[in-house]
Amino acid sequence: MKSGFLKASVNLQKTVLSSTSVLYKTENFIKQTKYISNVDFFISKLCDAIMLNINNLISAGEKRPDVINCYSIETLDRNFTFLFKFGYQINKSLNDMDILFFDFSTSEKTIRQNDQRLNDYLKTHSSVDVVIKMAKKLTAQENFNKLYLVSVTSGVNLPKLSQQQKSIVETIDKNVLVQGVAGSGKTNICIDKIIFSACKNYGGKVLYTTY
Repeated sequence: MKSGFLKASVNLQKTVLSSTSVLYKTENFIKQTKYISNVDFFISKLCDAIMLNINNLISAGEKRPDVINCYSIETLDRNFTFLFKFGYQINKSLNDMDILFFDFSTSEKTIRQNDQRLNDYLKTHSSVDVVIKMAKKLTAQENFNKLYLVSVTSGVNLPKLSQQQKSIVETIDKNVLVQGVAGSGKTNICIDKIIFSACKNYGGKVLYTTY
């Protein structure tokens, strides 16, 4: 990290497990990315590259606090850029090696509801090359007061649903017609769909009607 940046390759089909780092996102990050499908999965994979280089990154940050207060991780094609900090840069209640995503930008500035660009990107890439850089961005400390754990699942347990019902609830990019006899679980699916949407930070309106 002596040059201020490093390159890494992220295998999107493998996972690096860590007992020393917890992955968080800020409230501002959630607002920026709430319409973008699969963003939690993507940043969890980017964290694999961060964790494989974590000692070098933290060492660089500790040695140069005058010119660095955060890091950026950017896809080599510059389609997606994320800013993050480590726990030691925030407060003592966090583990030094915790990773906190707080800012996001993309090459295409307009973000649409149910934005599928990242989902499409993942479908065409089994791995992605990234650049991790030292960065400096003024960000108010209170922006890190509310932190949310990053999950690659819906973030909600749906124990009463079958696998088929769960797949209906977790479908986000198309309309679904559900038919069944009385007692087959249609109402459970509708209610769990609302819960699922809330847990995914859906920002639109929901209309639910019944007889």
